[in-house]
Amino acid sequence: MGVHVMALTLSGGLPLFSRQIGNSQPLPFSLIASLNGVHMFCNSQQSGLRSTCTQDSTVVWKDYEDSITLIVAASTTSEAALSELMNCIFNTIVLTVGLEEVRGLQTRNIERLKRELRSCFPLMDKILDAVDLGDRNVVPTDFMSMVETVICSDSLSLKNCLGVFAECVESLFACLMLNSCIVVATGGWWELMPEERKLLALLVDSSSTDCTSIDVPVFLPCKSPTVPFRLVAVCLISGVWVAALCGPSPALSAVEQFCAKVWRPAIDLVRSVQSAPRFLPQGLQQNHHCIIGLLLVQCTLQKYILNRSQSANRKEAGDVLRTFYHQAASLLVPPKNNAASSDTRGLETYWCSEYHKLHALYEKDNLLCVLYTSALPNSTMRLVTRQTLQTLLSDKQLCW
Repeated sequence: MGVHVMALTLSGGLPLFSRQIGNSQPLPFSLIASLNGVHMFCNSQQSGLRSTCTQDSTVVWKDYEDSITLIVAASTTSEAALSELMNCIFNTIVLTVGLEEVRGLQTRNIERLKRELRSCFPLMDKILDAVDLGDRNVVPTDFMSMVETVICSDSLSLKNCLGVFAECVESLFACLMLNSCIVVATGGWWELMPEERKLLALLVDSSSTDCTSIDVPVFLPCKSPTVPFRLVAVCLISGVWVAALCGPSPALSAVEQFCAKVWRPAIDLVRSVQSAPRFLPQGLQQNHHCIIGLLLVQCTLQKYILNRSQSANRKEAGDVLRTFYHQAASLLVPPKNNAASSDTRGLETYWCSEYHKLHALYEKDNLLCVLYTSALPNSTMRLVTRQTLQTLLSDKQLCW
């Protein structure tokens, strides 16, 4: 099982790159050429070819900016998930080289572009790692445009330190992250588009294996696709990074000095982030032993937390909550263009099985999905879900 991503020029079918994940063999060039040839033939006949399916595979095609064709072939993955994956891959290309470079493929040096795109391969591999292949011991998320956050009891103090650091580097966009998960962020960071926040977090995480600081130009696919920002990030301790989007100044050496000035006095707070487990908050564990895990989604900001009890298996609890979200709970969220307000009422749904129960509550733009033991009565399940949501939203230290 695997996923193959191929990028070719739209006009001539020249290959730009090919990436894959999983235990399948690389696709031969002849097959890639055939897949692109079928797509080009359909375009010449004024008919669009979007996807096709076999017994065990799905192939999806999509053109971007009249310049690039992306082809994704995968097993055990839906067409909708592959389409979202393709958009994320294209945004990665824009993040690296900018939209003008993509639009000017017909007049640019293709070989030079191919060399420039190599720098985004680690980020693409990070994105592909999130795809559910059904045969790997990982916790897939399927939340391509959502960024994961971490619950920390000292979030308010950390946010104050982050605000001081953002002022020092003259940036409105800054965040503190743990292994690509956002701990706290400035208001400007949350005003970025969800896919931009996701890619920036993954970019820092993919670069963190071989360096302690980052200074790279990035084109924000939605906010600034033609004029680059500088993404600067510094590792405070293992796994914990502070990142910001800046202009031409300050220099990276100055950013590192600001980090030492702001974060060294708060090193104990930073260490608390490093040791923060993906478990339920202590108060919830003590008061509600029936909770196995929870998924909380902020629908406007497109951020989420996925936590479990200390006794629960992370992958199993994550898989169950993820399936429940996609198949049932996400339907509770009203469409973005729906003018009708649902702030004054709660929308709910639930599943019951032999081994567990799940309950979802949508209220005030937050969607909470809770995994319970099967012995919990349904009436109690509704009460506990509502109390849990109120606790998470009212705790100022969590900065949700």
